Amino acid sequence: MPGPVENLGKTEVTETSIALGWEEPEDDGGCDVTNYVIERREPNRASWNNAMSSRTTGRALISDNVTRNTKGLCLSSAAVNQNFPG
Repeated sequence: MPGPVENLGKTEVTETSIALGWEEPEDDGGCDVTNYVIERREPNRASWNNAMSSRTTGRALISDNVTRNTKGLCLSSAAVNQNFPG
């Protein structure tokens, strides 16, 4: 299982999207990282939902159901490899 991504944060926020940036995990879990899974949790909800998947290292653009007034939206990113399919 890969370690956590490093320095996950918003790089840009527009009226309809949030751009995320991160660095690769220090530990790849013994296999090359093949993908990143981005999840979101809406305010006042306990469960996380898949927002998107990205093969691009270090960046993603979330634009589904996002507005500038979306307060409390939580986002996470996890590395995926053949040992940890996400």
